[in-house]
Amino acid sequence: MNIFSRLPEEIIQNNILPYTYRTQSPVLLKDMKTFMYIYRKIYDIFDYIYETETDNFKDLMIKYDITCYYAESVLDRNTDSISFYKSVNLYLDSKGAIIKILGKMTPVQRLKYLIKLSKGDRNPHGTINFNLLNFSNLE
Repeated sequence: MNIFSRLPEEIIQNNILPYTYRTQSPVLLKDMKTFMYIYRKIYDIFDYIYETETDNFKDLMIKYDITCYYAESVLDRNTDSISFYKSVNLYLDSKGAIIKILGKMTPVQRLKYLIKLSKGDRNPHGTINFNLLNFSNLE
């Protein structure tokens, strides 16, 4: 027996259907698009930097770099402090750390990380080719 056949029609109409078909706000949609764009671009940059390395190595480098950035810039932890290393170790040991950290950042913080990464501040090879950062597909 279908659960909807046992529910009163007015509950279905007033409490279930409006939430089933409601679209997300434009701000949230823009945030989701930029989140995925930045996530992909981070991988593009690390693929460019470490093109001869394995995917596991690249993932580890991304995880370490973004964790350090998050602890330094977002949590405002001093790199000489024990709390900094506790924060870094907490995220390095967690599954899905890259997405979790990006999710905790605001859109502006994520963009600042991407720009900092592309400028070479956190890149051992210097500045990245800005063709990797094509923002035209965000509109």
